[in-house]
Amino acid sequence: MNLISITNRAYLLFFFLAFLVGGGMSFFLLQHLLYEEVDESLWMKREQIRGELQAGSSDISTYSQNQESSLEILQEKGDTTSQWKDISIYDKREGEMIPFRELTSSFLIKGKFYRLILRKSLIETEDLIEVIVLSFSVLIMLLIISMLIVNRWVVRRIWTPFFQTLKELANYRLTDPKPVQLPDAKITEFQKLNQAINALTTRNQRDYETLKRFTENASHEIQTPLAAVKSNLDLLIQSQDLTESQASFVRSILKSVNKLSKLNEGLLLLTKMENQQFPVSEKVDMTKMLLSRIERFQDLFEDSAIQCLISPNTTFLIAGASDLVEILLDNLLNNAIQYNSDKSPISVFANEQQIRISNSGKPFSTAPETLFQRFAKEDQASASLGLGLAISQQICQIHGLILDYSYETGQHHFSIRQMNTEPE
Repeated sequence: MNLISITNRAYLLFFFLAFLVGGGMSFFLLQHLLYEEVDESLWMKREQIRGELQAGSSDISTYSQNQESSLEILQEKGDTTSQWKDISIYDKREGEMIPFRELTSSFLIKGKFYRLILRKSLIETEDLIEVIVLSFSVLIMLLIISMLIVNRWVVRRIWTPFFQTLKELANYRLTDPKPVQLPDAKITEFQKLNQAINALTTRNQRDYETLKRFTENASHEIQTPLAAVKSNLDLLIQSQDLTESQASFVRSILKSVNKLSKLNEGLLLLTKMENQQFPVSEKVDMTKMLLSRIERFQDLFEDSAIQCLISPNTTFLIAGASDLVEILLDNLLNNAIQYNSDKSPISVFANEQQIRISNSGKPFSTAPETLFQRFAKEDQASASLGLGLAISQQICQIHGLILDYSYETGQHHFSIRQMNTEPE
């Protein structure tokens, strides 16, 4: 949910609560004021009738029994306090119950005790309250709708530079030498944000270029003497003057140099991938490339057979870098050969959504989640560098793929699939 929606929702909740509380208070206050007006009118009528009786200008027959007044003489003295209450009386003309406000009052005049009942209809009062409440509600709703419309327009206009900044950041690439182009903003907070982003991206760009140059230079400087050492060792081991023990010693050194050279290449590859130095813009058919890599590996399978379960016309297309995809498939095929049981078949399954390479063997003693860590090896004494699966996982991440591992019924399974598909 975006910021504008959250803000509008907060405003709506606030106004709804304010409308409930304020509307309720206004209703009861208005009702109280109107009832005071009705009560005051009834009391003035009571005082008028009492004055007329006191002066003798009217008698009890003047206020006969009806809906609005009733006057009678009591035989004995009663309570002289006045009481107000709400009642309803059936109106034959209207055919419904009509609400009234009633005043019951008793007083003594010239030795006679009178009880006076006065009533006043509340229909006009209720109608007035309904009209006022309805007008108030409509006014509040119009204010809320107007405020939301104005707020949405103002917020969108104010936040336009922010959204442009987000768009520029989404399109920003560390490998692109062109600096990020942020829009001019008149709002102080957005200006400070753009200044911080410009400083951050400039610093990151500078650090990236420095690291890139260091990696390339270090790799070159390491690889050159390693190649020289390897060449000299090859020449030395061919010398006729070496004893068997000396030749064995030289072969051990050569083996270590080869391992060191491969380690340098593997770490350099990981560093380049982390620095996003491989453009993933080619259309790569992974199924077609898998078949070509299997053909290249035929000599390495030796006694092991390989079963290719690939549907006809299967195409597993991705946008990527063909060099990296070759390394990925080579690593998985090499891994299947290295850990496959003797003379057991290696199976390869492929469809439009995934590729799975399986080989038989004993379960790994290490936890499956550690297989893709750098320098993780099943046998620490093996000649493997422990970088193959880490490189494979990094390649999959670059291409938006998922590399899964599972072990079922004596089979190791490595699967490559799209992120939005489930393993089969």
